[in-house]
Amino acid sequence: MSREWLTRLRLLSKRIESNLSSSQAWLNITSNSYFVALWNTLTSIQITVTTIS
Repeated sequence: MSREWLTRLRLLSKRIESNLSSSQAWLNITSNSYFVALWNTLTSIQITVTTIS
């Protein structure tokens, strides 16, 4: 179950990433902090899921 859930998260983040890519100026300004925050969130969620299961 957790693998399926993580796959969905990856697909969602790819979708977000492609949406951001279409707005290049906004992406250039905010991409670094946004993706660092997104990565930290996903990592902590993954740790939580791993700990629970």
